[in-house]
Amino acid sequence: MSDASTAPVDMPAQVRGFEVFGLDAPGFADLVTVLRHMERGRSQEITETLARLARAHPDYAAIPWYALACVFARGDDLEAIEALRRRQEEGPVAAGFAGQERLMYEAGGPLPGQAWTTHTAGQQGITLNPGFFSVWKLGRAHHVLERRLGDGGSSVVFEGAYKKHVGDDDIGFFELESAECVTRVAFGGGFLALDGQAVPVMLSPRFVPFRVVVLPGESWLFVDGTAAVRSHAGRAPVHTVRLGTAEGARAIDGNILWTSLRLLWGAKRALAAHELAPFPAFEEHLSNLAVAGVVMGRTHRALESVVAAADLKGAPRVLDNVLRLAECLGEDVDAFNPQVESALSRARAQRACGATAAEQATADPAPAAALEPAPAPAGPAAGPGFRLLGLDRPTFERLRDIVSHIEATRFAHARGRLAALCDEQPGYPAFRHMLVSVLAAVGDEGAAITLFRELQLDEPLRHRLLHSRNWMTAEGGPVPGAEGARSEAPAGVEPTPDALMVWKQGSGRQTFEVALDGNGTVVFEGLVRKTTGDDESCVIEVDWGEVRERVFVNSGFVVLKTSGQAARIRPPARFVPLRLVIHGAEARLYVDAGMVLHSSAIPSTPPRALRFGVLPGIEGTDTGTMWSSLRVGWGAHPRVRHRHLAPFRRYADHLGNLALAWLELGSRERAFHCLAAALAVEPSEALVSNFELLVEQSAADLDPEEDRVLRCLAAVESFGGAPRAERLLTLIRQRRHAVAVSCRDVSIYFARAPHRVSHPVEIAKRLLNPKRYFEKNYWWAVRDVSFDLRYGEALAVIGNNGAGKSTLLRAIAGILDHEGTIVVNGFPRLLVMGLGIQEELTGRENVTLGCVYLGLRRREIRARTDAILEFAELVPFADVPYKYYSDGMKARLMFSIATSIEPDVLLLDELLGAGDVSFRAKAMARMNELLDRSKAMIVVTHNLTFVRERARKALYLEKGAVVYYGFPHKAVDLYLERTGREGRSVPADAYLLEEV
Repeated sequence: MSDASTAPVDMPAQVRGFEVFGLDAPGFADLVTVLRHMERGRSQEITETLARLARAHPDYAAIPWYALACVFARGDDLEAIEALRRRQEEGPVAAGFAGQERLMYEAGGPLPGQAWTTHTAGQQGITLNPGFFSVWKLGRAHHVLERRLGDGGSSVVFEGAYKKHVGDDDIGFFELESAECVTRVAFGGGFLALDGQAVPVMLSPRFVPFRVVVLPGESWLFVDGTAAVRSHAGRAPVHTVRLGTAEGARAIDGNILWTSLRLLWGAKRALAAHELAPFPAFEEHLSNLAVAGVVMGRTHRALESVVAAADLKGAPRVLDNVLRLAECLGEDVDAFNPQVESALSRARAQRACGATAAEQATADPAPAAALEPAPAPAGPAAGPGFRLLGLDRPTFERLRDIVSHIEATRFAHARGRLAALCDEQPGYPAFRHMLVSVLAAVGDEGAAITLFRELQLDEPLRHRLLHSRNWMTAEGGPVPGAEGARSEAPAGVEPTPDALMVWKQGSGRQTFEVALDGNGTVVFEGLVRKTTGDDESCVIEVDWGEVRERVFVNSGFVVLKTSGQAARIRPPARFVPLRLVIHGAEARLYVDAGMVLHSSAIPSTPPRALRFGVLPGIEGTDTGTMWSSLRVGWGAHPRVRHRHLAPFRRYADHLGNLALAWLELGSRERAFHCLAAALAVEPSEALVSNFELLVEQSAADLDPEEDRVLRCLAAVESFGGAPRAERLLTLIRQRRHAVAVSCRDVSIYFARAPHRVSHPVEIAKRLLNPKRYFEKNYWWAVRDVSFDLRYGEALAVIGNNGAGKSTLLRAIAGILDHEGTIVVNGFPRLLVMGLGIQEELTGRENVTLGCVYLGLRRREIRARTDAILEFAELVPFADVPYKYYSDGMKARLMFSIATSIEPDVLLLDELLGAGDVSFRAKAMARMNELLDRSKAMIVVTHNLTFVRERARKALYLEKGAVVYYGFPHKAVDLYLERTGREGRSVPADAYLLEEV
């Protein structure tokens, strides 16, 4: 059977209205065949098809560029480099510029000259090879070449070819800096990216020809002479350019190969983008690619190509194709994309004026000024392209400062700033809701309750729900009545002027129940505070009979049971504004006007009842809770959607602004959480656009199989179309961090009596009946454990004592033999309490001994000793024998020694409980730094707070077997549930870091 991709391609009926430029029907069919072969990496078949296409259409300018890519793909680099230089010389681009410099070029020097300044760090350098040079670096090093352009950088062109040899995808770069912004091009192994907008590279790895063009207000990246992407740029002249290798996300060895580089600046006249394209009529070729994308079913490529064609040169016939493509794709047209919308509006304006393509085909081209795009919005947040929602830049900066104060627990500072914003921005309701949490955090509970009740009056549930009940609100009675109350002594309630205390002792219970008879929609809202007791006893519960959704309000966390998601309460043990919404087979829990927990694991049928109060819990300890301003509503009106049940208007916009604030504060993880929640509440074009930019910046840290990522991509697909979601998913998969540790079916067994197994009698028994002897004399410490850990992630291993946690860690470190497969990509280091420590030695001497165990040399030990002692806060006790240290001092010293190095894979065994509260905060900060530098970490711990907060995944072991592997919150909930069910107490250090 012949390959379908080599068969002639007929124009489908739905695209017969397109105009194909420079090709007849057979020629266009050959172009589609070339594109299909490029997708499959068939360079030989491409060459044969191109030869046929060149004979029929010798003037089609894109053919030589496709042929050049094939020559590079075959490995004939020198031949292809010579061909590339000829193509560059044939073009008229250089004649339009006053300044010109060539690197590794036929008519220029092989390496940068005196005009270039070198910035280096670590082990790096430049290696000259025939036809190209290599810029390389080892580990955390970097090598950057910099050149000043003076005053002639209003228009700049940089072209050549590159090949990524080894290393991270983010090490190779070229930057153009002006007074307004920095335009950055990233050179990856399978893509190039202009300001985060990626262009995939076919037939890689190979040398890839490129051209970067920066003009006033816009920048362009042309790849392979056949693809293009556009970005906004400042209008100020470019004064500095940089080229080289950066440190990279993982800081591993890498190098980039460069050849035939040419830098042009100082345009002699105003130039338009289409004049600097790789060949004339480049926009017509892009339009042909768009039509080919429709034929091949690549609608996202069609959109990208046709928009680039319209932006490059808005010729009338190209704009006609924009409209035809929109009509062809129908609902798949990404009309909410600003560039697509701009192209469509121009095409519609042309049609409205009655100007046909045939009438304007011979018209003079538009002047360059008319082709310039509109300037980018003033004052972007968190980097180029990000869009604020409902706030101007000064107000957003004040919001960002407030978020910073709240994160640093400076609530008194945040209170005054929020109060001022509430007065100045009455149309932004989020500020008043944030003020409720801040008032509760500073201890002014009366003011917090009063303001919360005022907000409830502004948004009565009765407008959206058929039934509602209120307790201790401005609209309801003081306390819940006896109806629906359930009490099991010892338990009870105690009213206060503004709240209700619900308490229980031991295994007591005190709950209130509301019978529900609605259509499946339930809303519970109020202020809740857990003061003392069991962390699994304060609960809000929605009951379907066999299924229950529970919200646990702990002193430091709020947990949504079915999904295992949790939100942290800062500071702990304060009133927390909550709203639980059950609607459309989804549960959403809104916390503190800035966090949303989500679950889809609930029935679509109407629930039977709602309960709130205190349950016996796992530990059965005395528990006290406070409840105030409670509202319950059920039975939604037909037109009510999830977004209508959010705590306030424009909730999604506020989450989007919080995401940008966290991004500018340096926390991409929290930015992603906020933006994901915003997309779940109410997706919009601005949110989707910001999400795309955020993914392009932090795709390496995302897990394409994670639930929240999938929900975000589903929201992007439903709102912005499948092509955008597909592009983001591909980007995440391409840039994701490499696997640091991979375990497959790992098992470890030990002899019950090791001293007996070598006895001759035992050997005879083992030979006679190996299976029976094994079952009787050996036991499995670890059985069939499998997981993957990527760089930049922390895996928490939890379980009761004797579960096999430390044994597994020692197998990963290479200390113990094992069955199955363990692959560690990098340098691992196991750190346990007391390893390498001698009681009789002083603290300083133990630092030296511990560092020797860690593999440090004498010179490095001397350089680090003072810093280790200072971090451990033991400088005054450095010469005191270790045996006289307290347990806390010993723990601080061990942790400081353990984390003084930065291995690729850090294995920690019970080192999180070191020292007092202040030192544990320092310890957490150091561990966060290790993770932020893309190190991988496996932590064996009983500290469930660390597991919830910092671990990306958790492994729950029970008697050597895996009980659960996945999301940390679910693992912790399952561990607590099984521990309580089996009558065991939770370890005393399970919540050690809660007060940090």
